[in-house]
Amino acid sequence: MNTIPLKSCFAILCALALSGSIHARQPMIRQLENGLSVFIAPRDENPIVSLQFSFRHGYAYTPSAELEGIAHFYEHMLFKANSLTKSQPEFMRALGKMGAVDWNGTTGSELVNYYLTIPAAEFENALRLYSAVFIDTAFDEIEIEREISVVSNEIEGNRKIPDRVLWRAIMDGLFPESYRTGHYETRQMRHFTRSDMIREQERFYVPDNCLLSVCGAVDETEALMLIERYFGRWNRGQNRAEVQPLLLRADTSSIRILPGNTNPGMASLVLAWHGPAALLNRRETLAADVLTELLSEKSGAYLPGLVRQSALFSIDTTLFSFYTGRAASEFVFQGDIAVTNADTLMADAETAHIRLSGILEDIANGRHAITDEDIRRIAQKNRNGLIFRHEKPSTYLRDLGWCWSTADIAYFLDYTQGLASINAGDIQNLAARWLRQAGLALLWVHDSVAPRLAGGAE
Repeated sequence: MNTIPLKSCFAILCALALSGSIHARQPMIRQLENGLSVFIAPRDENPIVSLQFSFRHGYAYTPSAELEGIAHFYEHMLFKANSLTKSQPEFMRALGKMGAVDWNGTTGSELVNYYLTIPAAEFENALRLYSAVFIDTAFDEIEIEREISVVSNEIEGNRKIPDRVLWRAIMDGLFPESYRTGHYETRQMRHFTRSDMIREQERFYVPDNCLLSVCGAVDETEALMLIERYFGRWNRGQNRAEVQPLLLRADTSSIRILPGNTNPGMASLVLAWHGPAALLNRRETLAADVLTELLSEKSGAYLPGLVRQSALFSIDTTLFSFYTGRAASEFVFQGDIAVTNADTLMADAETAHIRLSGILEDIANGRHAITDEDIRRIAQKNRNGLIFRHEKPSTYLRDLGWCWSTADIAYFLDYTQGLASINAGDIQNLAARWLRQAGLALLWVHDSVAPRLAGGAE
């Protein structure tokens, strides 16, 4: 019952998905008559099964400012009364009786996930319970009132986490739509009603907006039969609009000071640019993954030289990342600079900014040759990392759910093959289109450092 932790979310976004060919048995992919997408990946090595229910919902789907935070709040309301369990304690006892582990829900910008792992013998019981959760939710008015306080306290606590403060500054700097970080607000939540919950259910918590994925010790045919038995009665949705690509905000390249409760001995230079969205051009998102991997290699052609020629503290604390989204994506660079002299800190940050901008300009102009071997190495590195990452069935399904919400199941299955298909021209065009323009520039410093910085910052 939480939002996706920032660092964990970043790991998912960077890791992406694993080609289905890595596993000996290919997954079964079906769609029920009511539109429910089903993905079943059998694994017999352990007598457990992981289940996941993924919905294209989240902050980016918020229809108006008055409903900011409703996706997160709705997630909380599902762990309560339904046709099988009459209260949250009863729901949790049912999970305990099944021996469920690693169960929860997470809310992000474009995905809401519900997941659990149970003994294989409890597979049908889990389907029975969660069909009641999603189809027969009660939305008791008293529980809504009680949960408003719970979720508000959680949000207020999250607002104080330094990394979340930084990420909100990035999102607010790149995009004018505050709903991308609307889970930081609690005012609107106090007015949520049962009617609001039912409206969200009718629009988003419907089979044609859900991926039910299974990984573990199951027989595909029997599993599909049980899924049809318990979820076949679920009615299709209505009046659900696809999330649209977000409007872009024009930014200046001048560095803005962002005070916060961070390390007083280090400042972080954060640069961000808009990037391609999977809804519009998924090949560009693959090229972006290759490029940011190349830029972040500790023994590569770019990062070591950038650190040597600037005041950036270390290659170990410097990273260039790309966060793929369905409606909007972001390139983000972050590197630490030691706070040894506040008077020179802004100049040090500007030097690093100029050096990085020069590298990106050279790539955009074709002055830096990226070879087929470079791309092959990145694709193989990703494949190897994902083989290790996806040894855990629940993690395999997390990445599947994220890829499905961002694009579709094919994006998950064909990811490493897609990376390998990228060429140098794709990367040059990507840099020319997205990374030549001025981006957002922040210098994140401790509250005690900000007043001592030399003039010139906004």
